[in-house]
Amino acid sequence: MTEDYRAVEVPDAKDPAEYSYRERRAELLSLIEEAGSPRLLNYAAYGRRYDVSREQVRKDVQRLGSYLNEAADDDAATLEGEAFLWRCARELLEDEEYRKAAQTFLDLEEWRRQSDLEDLLERIEALEQEERESESPFRVK
Repeated sequence: MTEDYRAVEVPDAKDPAEYSYRERRAELLSLIEEAGSPRLLNYAAYGRRYDVSREQVRKDVQRLGSYLNEAADDDAATLEGEAFLWRCARELLEDEEYRKAAQTFLDLEEWRRQSDLEDLLERIEALEQEERESESPFRVK
């Protein structure tokens, strides 16, 4: 079962150095979504905040990328893409641009469906090519 980091509550009164890995990752996910990209986080600074190594923060961010891919149930989602989407939607909502925010999500879903369709067509083409090659009289067996 995949951990749902968006469902994890980050305690306000707790010292971040005492966060569990789940709480740490939940907060990191929120920070990434706020920043718009994991590349905008200072891993060393967050390592100090959580009293873990910079490398541990990097691994947490990698795990969050895997989490988002699993949650999306496809390879199209990336941590950076998801963070950017949420940042755009949040800013549109803050500006009371509700229709534009909704359209942002609809566009993402359409893009994912198109990506799935392209992947399926590539697989069909590969299978057809394989079948043609196996039927060729010049094929070495």
